[in-house]
Order: sequence, then structure tokens, then C-alpha cells
Amino acid sequence: MIKNEFLRIWSIAKKEIIQIRRDFLIFSWLIIIPVTQILLFGAIINTNPKHLPTVVITSEDTPFTRTLLQGLKNTSYFSIETITRDEQQAARLLLSGKVLFVINIPPNFTRDLIRGKHPHVLIEADASDPVAVSNAFRAASELPAKVFEHDLQGPLSYLASQEAPFIFDIQAKYNPEYIPQYNTIPGLIALLIFSTLTVLTAVSINSEFERGTFETLLITPLTPANIIFGKVIPYFILGYFLLFILLAIAYFIFSIPFHGSFLLFLLLVAPYSISSLRTGLAISAITRTQFAAVGLTNAYGLVAIMVSGFLFPFTGVPHWAQSISQVIPLTHFLRITRNSMLKGAGLDILWPDTWPIILFSVIIIFFGILLFRRTLD
Repeated sequence: MIKNEFLRIWSIAKKEIIQIRRDFLIFSWLIIIPVTQILLFGAIINTNPKHLPTVVITSEDTPFTRTLLQGLKNTSYFSIETITRDEQQAARLLLSGKVLFVINIPPNFTRDLIRGKHPHVLIEADASDPVAVSNAFRAASELPAKVFEHDLQGPLSYLASQEAPFIFDIQAKYNPEYIPQYNTIPGLIALLIFSTLTVLTAVSINSEFERGTFETLLITPLTPANIIFGKVIPYFILGYFLLFILLAIAYFIFSIPFHGSFLLFLLLVAPYSISSLRTGLAISAITRTQFAAVGLTNAYGLVAIMVSGFLFPFTGVPHWAQSISQVIPLTHFLRITRNSMLKGAGLDILWPDTWPIILFSVIIIFFGILLFRRTLD
């Protein structure tokens, strides 16, 4: 009796093993996706980013300024990429997000240092992501007391006995109170638009396959382009409806400011929404069930979230992952949303992150129609 029950159970288990072996989707969910996830999490997660891009404003080139800059580099948090006298250029680099710090060494810094006047050096930081700059601030605060230990000798030894020969003035821009929601809420808006539109579109197509209603479209004179555009227009409108709700919550509940042009932001949402919708259609074209579509969307979404800078500072993401992220629209729209809401950036600043989204949309439209045509055949 027990043996018969065991044989029955084993026959079902054997059948399931054969099915798992033959079904690549189940195998991918069981092995490939978890392995990929642990590799991504282990390689990308970094809450202590270093070598952050920095621009220095100075009109001096003296032993003391060189020692100061070397001391900043030695902290491993500051990567000095540009030294300039143009304050407007430095401010533009900070606004665009190409650098996270602007260090302004005042004129006559060396003279005032030697005279014991304790000159002030200004550090301006893009604090829209507080995690990315907080450790760098702590490292910088320790420098004034010890960076000139080897320089203040002999006739200048009297300066070493004082508390600190100079003072760092730290200014956190765009998020002076280090409010975490200033970084997470704009990022969530970009993420929710992406994930919602992608999943809805993918599921919409596959639900018709499962219900058998898709065959109705096959007997109509509609082209693949007609079907695709007709499918996405309602979700495109719903995407804007969702956007207004999310922005209202951000402003009225979390008090997130919107310093940029609202109309410009709405215009830039269009290619991003299209890219998300077309991604959903492409996923639906290579899957046949809602379960498969949702699974593939979640896998793609996880990679996008990990490398885009949504969860962790983008500057802490490995360079190879940063390269991958440049082809993902979420990476660029995260910057557009944060730069629009927190910095008031104009189109000249936002365009470098806008054209990659437009290019992705054009490419994904082409492949979506191509894959969809094969699906119809």
C-alpha cells in the first residue's frame, strides 16, 4: 500500500522533473535568474562610493594648494577632474551632475594661510543624493588639522600649533537638510512610470493570447504597426494620469519641490513613456503567457533598478555596470526627474539624458514591430 502510494507520487515527480528540464522558463526562474541576481547584488551594491568627480576653482598654483589638492585625493573620496578659474563653468558642471563637488580655493589663499588668517575654502556639493556625499564630507572635515603637517615646519611651525590653518565651509546644495525623500521620491516616480507601463502593456497582449481573442485581430486588415500603436495609446494616456497623481503626492504629502519647468518635464515624459510601453510590447512578443511576461519584466526591471542609481549612488556602481546602464531609459529619466524637480535644470542640461531615451524608443519600436510581425506569422 505504502509502496504504491510512493510510486504514484514518484511518477508525478518524475513527470515534473522532465517538464522542468524541457521548459526553459521554469529553469531560468529556478537557476539563471537567482544566480544573476546574487552576482548583480554582490558586485553593484555600494553605499560608500569613492573617487567622486570634483572640480576645483583656484587662481593659485603654490606648494600649499598642491598639498591641499593631494590631501583631498588621498581621502579617496575626491577625484579632481577639472581645475578652473571659471565659477560659472563649475556651477554648470555641478548642476548637470557631471561633478558632485566644487571646491573653491579663494584668491590669496597661501598669503592668508601664512599670515595666520585662517582662510575659508568653500566646498559645494550636490546633496540631492545624501548617501553619495556624506562620507566625503566627513573625510574632508578632518583635513584642515593635518593636511599641512609636513609643510608647516621651520619658520612656519607657529601655524602648526594652532587649531587649523584654514577652514572648510561645506554647503550642501539642492538638499541642504539631507532629506532622504528628496532623492527617493523623484526616483520612485521614474521607476513607477517605467514598471507600471511595461507590465501593463506586456500583460495586455498576452491576456488576449490566453483568452483566444487575439485571433480576431488576425482576420482584420490591420498591420502590426496599427495594432501596436492602437494598443499603447490608452496606456500612454494612463501613464500621464499616473504621473499627475504621483507628482501631487510628492508635492502635497512629502513636500518635494518642483523647481524646473513643469511643461518641459511633461514633454520629456513622452519619449520615456513610449520607451516603457514599447519594451512591454517587445516582451509580450517573445512570451505567450501573462506569467512569463511578468517574470521577464521583473527580471529586466531588477537589472534596470540595480544599475540605474535608484537604490544606490550611481557613482558607486562599477564602471562596467555604468556602461550597461547608459542604454536603459530608467537611468537617464532618473536624472531628468531629479534635475527637474530639485535643481530646476533647463533643456540644455536635460538634453544629454533625453536623446538616449529617444534613440532607445526608436530602436525598440523597430524591434517591437519586427518581433510582433513574426508572432503574427
